[in-house]
Amino acid sequence: MDRTIAGRVMMALGAVLAVVGLVGVLTGGDDETEVAPVVTTTEAPATTTTTTTTTTTTTLAPETVDSFLAVFNAAFDTGDVDVLVDRLAEATIERYGFDQCTTHLMGILPQPQGLSLRRTVGVGPWDYVTDDVTTSLGEVTALEVDRVVNGETIIQELHWQLTGGIFTWFTDCGEPLIID
Repeated sequence: MDRTIAGRVMMALGAVLAVVGLVGVLTGGDDETEVAPVVTTTEAPATTTTTTTTTTTTTLAPETVDSFLAVFNAAFDTGDVDVLVDRLAEATIERYGFDQCTTHLMGILPQPQGLSLRRTVGVGPWDYVTDDVTTSLGEVTALEVDRVVNGETIIQELHWQLTGGIFTWFTDCGEPLIID
């Protein structure tokens, strides 16, 4: 083959490659090169593998008096019966029942409480007394709050119980279902 023909063939091949490259650039061709996987089989001596599993447990910090006070005030302000009933102390639910407490709260809400924390008194035993029924409880948080009633600030003591990391509250929902 003479040099003229070889030159023309190489120029034609170069032009084809240039067109293919230009088309690839214009159509957003993939810059990644795919390589077929290589499979290699080798025999190794039998081994035993022991895997140790580590379990991570996340423990949330218990709710604070300040954060529950904000939830408590907001629920009374907006009439959020669900939040208030969900956060009732077990002793209140046992005494009055879920339905009676729900009905009672629906009848009084919304009712802004306007409570502000004066101080946390402490945690200890407390007697939950309503309707001549007394339930003695341990580990109840006593706190003093300011409440504005008819334009006058009064100091009131409230009691909340920390259960499962969240505070619950006590109230009188009407007539007790059971007498202790």
